[in-house]
Amino acid sequence: MEFVVVSYHLGGPSYASQSGLPELIRQLRPDLLCLQAAALELHPNPSHAMDLMTAGGFTTPVANTPRRGGQIVSLSRSKPTYRRLYFNGWHYGAVEVRLALGKTELTVVNVHCHPSNEDLRLHEINDLLSRLDQTGPVIISGCFNALAAGDMTRDLGYRLQSSNITLLGEPIRFDAMDQLREAGFRPLGSIYDRSVPTPSSADPAFTVPVRIDYALANPAARALVDGCWTIENPLTDELSSHYPVAVRLEI
Repeated sequence: MEFVVVSYHLGGPSYASQSGLPELIRQLRPDLLCLQAAALELHPNPSHAMDLMTAGGFTTPVANTPRRGGQIVSLSRSKPTYRRLYFNGWHYGAVEVRLALGKTELTVVNVHCHPSNEDLRLHEINDLLSRLDQTGPVIISGCFNALAAGDMTRDLGYRLQSSNITLLGEPIRFDAMDQLREAGFRPLGSIYDRSVPTPSSADPAFTVPVRIDYALANPAARALVDGCWTIENPLTDELSSHYPVAVRLEI
């Protein structure tokens, strides 16, 4: 069976009035939708959240309490067999769900890491890894606000150096993503994928296109992955300052 996970940073309160998300969901038809910075409660249409549920055929939302920068929400077509919220010690948080897919139990963690401090991002990742059960396939997806050393092609390194860029207010480091790699998680997709900025972004932190939104998989999950890509189209150009990331698995 095919199973598709889409992870999408919605851009927080400044994008709360966008109305094109249900149409995008109808086009993509993900089995699991992982949203970060989802300011759904600020949308002028009170039925907006229900519109998302209907557009995707989702039955079970799992969400943390709205915090600064919006809410983390995982929307699934099937009821999770297990769920966990990460919030103590996190700037934003994470949502973990486990889904029974035939004989396979797939765990997907929807994360939104600290926006401006690598030490705090590393603390969040260590907290996640210390509690995460990796006996089966695990996908960690979301906005990590971090770079992976493996993405640093010669061209990208030169552009970052020549622009004297700092990532979200501090010098570029790779500690958080390195820690995930040491734990067996590898970024999916191409090192040439870029998730920020979109044409609608006015964020001065991203003058050079980079990838800070990832889907990562442990060895058991990588054996199931059939594709991973950044979704760029006219809708995603405008809906957020980030592009969504999709993962397709064959289970």
